[in-house]
Amino acid sequence: MAGLVLIVFSHPLLLRWTVMGWESAPVGLPVNDSAVNRVVVLGGMSAEHVASGRIRFGSGGDRLMQALMIVQTNPVEQLIVSGGSSAVLTNERGEAAYLLEFLTGMGLDRKMIVVDSLSRNTYENAINTRQIFETNGWPRRIVLVTSAWHMPRARRVFEKQGFVVRSIGADPLYPFSPAVPSDYFIPSASALSTWELLWKEWVGMGVYWMRGYL
Repeated sequence: MAGLVLIVFSHPLLLRWTVMGWESAPVGLPVNDSAVNRVVVLGGMSAEHVASGRIRFGSGGDRLMQALMIVQTNPVEQLIVSGGSSAVLTNERGEAAYLLEFLTGMGLDRKMIVVDSLSRNTYENAINTRQIFETNGWPRRIVLVTSAWHMPRARRVFEKQGFVVRSIGADPLYPFSPAVPSDYFIPSASALSTWELLWKEWVGMGVYWMRGYL
């Protein structure tokens, strides 16, 4: 039985079809769009090595890259970076705090960057972002940037908080090229880790639904 499960979930085509049903197909980024004024990018993309002062970006770092491309090509007034620390046993800086230093060091105008370095999860991302918008009197209309596999949950959570959301999925799992013959016959070890990612997200979606966050 375990062998059958391993064979099924290492099959590239099954994963491919599942991803195409879960994620939306990638869309072009807005350019010179007068409605793109505030971009919210969610954390969970990096880690800070305090001793060296260096930041390590994972695949989720594409969230920041996509957000910056939108900022560069549209009349964006604010870039809101929302992400804290999930550490329980250690005292770590919130992710948005050190990303602020990174962004200003790269030449981005400090006045346009707003940080929420307290959020520990997607629900808190939305709650804290809503408070930022209410404090500043901004209309709750945003471009939301997060990983494409995370977007179905993130979008619903932000909409629940009254935001009108234009979603841009980063680092998509969605295939960029057609299937090749080997996808039909050769198992993929990397498929197993992707299934783990998806199952965790689906469990998170279920928990959020039961708690009324969606």
